[in-house]
Amino acid sequence: PGDILAGYRVTRLLGRGGMGEVWAATSDAAAEGSLRREVAVKVLLARAAMKPDLVRRFEREARIASAIKSPYVCQLLEVAEADDGSHLLIFEQLTGESLADRLKREQYLPFSEVGPIIDDVLQGLAAAHAASVIHRDLKPGNIFLEQFSAAPSSRYAPPSGGFGTGGFVPRPDDLDERLERAMILDFGISKLTHRVKEEPTLTA
Repeated sequence: PGDILAGYRVTRLLGRGGMGEVWAATSDAAAEGSLRREVAVKVLLARAAMKPDLVRRFEREARIASAIKSPYVCQLLEVAEADDGSHLLIFEQLTGESLADRLKREQYLPFSEVGPIIDDVLQGLAAAHAASVIHRDLKPGNIFLEQFSAAPSSRYAPPSGGFGTGGFVPRPDDLDERLERAMILDFGISKLTHRVKEEPTLTA
């Protein structure tokens, strides 16, 4: 916490896996009149960065995440590199909890909650499949229940010229009556369904 990564000040650790860590961060010095941007920074760990296959997998995750345009898939904002050369992926930061955390707390969910979650996830998967991507790690821990106020809001646009350019993904009209939506996270071990030369070695 306190470190600067790609212009964002790190605030807290969100999660850690075998390949990397995810940190919450905020724009260090927002320009006058602009909103402070909060993001999630995925950092490839140094030991993983020493393995070319893992670096290619990290880069492929960036390509895949930027190709999927859906309000039900966490959006990649930019790809960056830290001062020490560490590989970074900058995602939108979501407010809420994972489905795994909710199930751990609640144990059982009524169908009135489960139905909309399943519908959101299916729409996110449909967008991924349309981009020729199979997630392969769909589980409650990778489904995030984003919470928001009832007032309509828009997702911010990625930086000009960066990954995911082409404008923000608008909030669907049917969410105006809801206080949350399910978002698919982590395409780190996803697979492209069309033939790619390096694909077999990356996910063996």
